[in-house]
Amino acid sequence: FPARLGVLFYNYEPPLQDEERQQLLTRFGQDVVASGLARSAVEVPPELGRGVTLEGMRKLAARLQLDALVLVGGESEFTRSEVQPGGLLAAFSNAANFEARTALTGFTLDIYAGTLLAPIAGVGVTSPTLLDPTADSFPAASRKLQADGFTAAATQLKDALIASLRQARDQQAAAPTPLPTAAGSPSPEPSPSASPSPAPTP
Repeated sequence: FPARLGVLFYNYEPPLQDEERQQLLTRFGQDVVASGLARSAVEVPPELGRGVTLEGMRKLAARLQLDALVLVGGESEFTRSEVQPGGLLAAFSNAANFEARTALTGFTLDIYAGTLLAPIAGVGVTSPTLLDPTADSFPAASRKLQADGFTAAATQLKDALIASLRQARDQQAAAPTPLPTAAGSPSPEPSPSASPSPAPTP
């Protein structure tokens, strides 16, 4: 620590436009770096992780000079809300309440040890929002709602990642440092035996 982190969306495409995605990932990386637990945080292009095994991802991250790789998967949905308006509005309008939901799960791979930290998660659900599916503004409004749901989930995931990295750092710092092996004291050489006294001359 501070570690060089990579983030890889694995078999999941965030419901964001390119500019929104770049802005969110930039803020994500800045917040993780500001925690003091990472010196850098970058996105690994998703195409590099397609069809790659866990060991293959470890080798990929090593080539990219990363210390840890955060694998992020999830699902996003945009549906009619269970809460709908009543009265005349419901009877004479095409408008209905919609909501967006995103659930993300992340696994942090330690590149050197080849181990995974405990999984992290984030869930974002928007409030029921009244939209008219026949309106020209519906595509843009629905896309914004989906982006809001993803952003909320990503914020939770970021906070969980920082907490997970902090715990790993603290455990690393608390681990006992192996003591150096003491050099053996050289054994004293045996003293030479005393020479016998010469026999007295008669």
